[in-house]
Amino acid sequence: TDMASTAAGTSKNAHGPLRDRAAERTEAEWETIYAARKARKEKHRARAAGVIDRRNPRCRRYWMVLSYEGGGFHGWQKQELADGPLRTVEGVLEERLRPVLAQRVKFWPAGRTDAGVSARGQVAQFDAV
Repeated sequence: TDMASTAAGTSKNAHGPLRDRAAERTEAEWETIYAARKARKEKHRARAAGVIDRRNPRCRRYWMVLSYEGGGFHGWQKQELADGPLRTVEGVLEERLRPVLAQRVKFWPAGRTDAGVSARGQVAQFDAV
């Protein structure tokens, strides 16, 4: 690369000279970028609504020992398809506990099962306030 052009704030790549794009943006472009970032942050906050804050001093970790007949399940882990979710052990537990605890629940199993596999003594944990 040419040292003079590098010192001036431009350099070259396979597509030609690179410039500092930030210096060339208009006030309207900056406002658009700021609005898009703010919208992304709000969307992220909305998705996190109801998520457990493990730093909360009232938050407790619970563990449970499960037994189930796996014939009616597509395994442990939640699975989404284009036409809707499959019936899984994790999905059923989450939908049953969410109204009882009035919060979203995320499980951490000690192991997972495949479709149609039964379990006896399977351990899983979750956090709740």
